[in-house]
Amino acid sequence: MLRATVFLLVVIGAVLGRNLQRIVGGQDAEVGQGKYQVSLRTLMNQHFCGGAILSASWVVTAGHCTLGKKPGEFLAAVGSRSVNDGLGYRVDYVFRHPSFDAHTLTDDIALLETEAPIVFSDLVQPAVLGQRIIPEGLEALLTGWGQQVYPGSVSSTLQALSMVTMSNEECRKKHSVDPYSPPIRDTNICAIRENAGACMGDSGSPLVLGNELVGIVSWGVPCAQNFGDVFTRISAYREWIIESISAKEM
Repeated sequence: MLRATVFLLVVIGAVLGRNLQRIVGGQDAEVGQGKYQVSLRTLMNQHFCGGAILSASWVVTAGHCTLGKKPGEFLAAVGSRSVNDGLGYRVDYVFRHPSFDAHTLTDDIALLETEAPIVFSDLVQPAVLGQRIIPEGLEALLTGWGQQVYPGSVSSTLQALSMVTMSNEECRKKHSVDPYSPPIRDTNICAIRENAGACMGDSGSPLVLGNELVGIVSWGVPCAQNFGDVFTRISAYREWIIESISAKEM
């Protein structure tokens, strides 16, 4: 992965002597769970990031997931709990937020347009675009195919993990002990689960309340180190998402 990849801090963690070989703590997603989940894959069908379906033609993911990726050179796969299956749609258009910064992970969000419309079914549905400020203390669901142990390979089966939202103030306090952590902004939302969390391969994956998409995985201290995982807050980019899609479809 490139420098801006989520959980880039794995090297930092090793230097600080942290135990990174910890199970992320999710469980196999139930059939029909995470209908909005996307697996971003190379043309050789290798998973590298997650994403969420917004509509029949649009997917949202983390900005850093699109670094070095050109339209037509990767797929958005949907409809399967298996990281090797599902229906893959070639990505025809990539629009990373114009203010994205790979070093600080500012505005870590991107939109992808598929070459052909995504076919919806009982197992494939769009998420509802979040529009509210999510308070702390709510139970949210994270899904993804990221690593379950470090070092290791991505999970073969979609994982689901219940997490609790944190205030940004508490999240900043937890991360303040690490001088390498990027700043946590109002455009971020944090969530935590003791001894569990996102890991490599989960970048761009969705955090939801019910069917409401409230965040996408941006970064964290790998893996499951109880700092709280940091997500791009969808409500902060709602207008940008709507305006960007509308402008492209005009």
